[in-house]
Amino acid sequence: MWQLSNDYTIELARRFLLDDFLKVVRRTRFLYVDTVPPITIGHGYYEPVILSLCWCDFLGALYCGDGEIGHTARSKRFIEEVMGRFNPRYSSIANHLVKTYRHGPVHAYAPEGNFNILISNDAEHLNEVQNPYCLKLSVKTLLDDLENSVIWYANNLNHADDARAGSIEALNNARRDLLNYTTEPDT
Repeated sequence: MWQLSNDYTIELARRFLLDDFLKVVRRTRFLYVDTVPPITIGHGYYEPVILSLCWCDFLGALYCGDGEIGHTARSKRFIEEVMGRFNPRYSSIANHLVKTYRHGPVHAYAPEGNFNILISNDAEHLNEVQNPYCLKLSVKTLLDDLENSVIWYANNLNHADDARAGSIEALNNARRDLLNYTTEPDT
């Protein structure tokens, strides 16, 4: 559980990431990929993509040690450096991925520009089409890669003294920043 007081130890951070946070990724896969919805509801295509990229922003905050609201750079860094371990294509398409599939749906309720979202197609995931440009996504593959990234991140937290990316100090710095937004505003 996301505890509101005290810094995390590496063990507590790992438990949060692996026992709590990872459940939302797995539940999303169950709801959007593994479960066949009634025809009147249909499959969700960009909803799980929005969720995944918002989680990349949160995980990017923890990974980079920057919990201030609204920093696209931390999302891209998590996608490039952590998710890129599982598919090197993330490193070259992170900017487009965040712009099209996060910013567009969050701010305009539709991906920004051309898009192609598939429910489950590992072979097409992150393939680029030209004229017009389009980055293809597979919801299942994105969630699989996100799950693997959370596991890798949790298992590779380190004790770096200088709060470099991936350290417990970076995670705790971001937590302190993020928790500042949970207090009541001054009146």
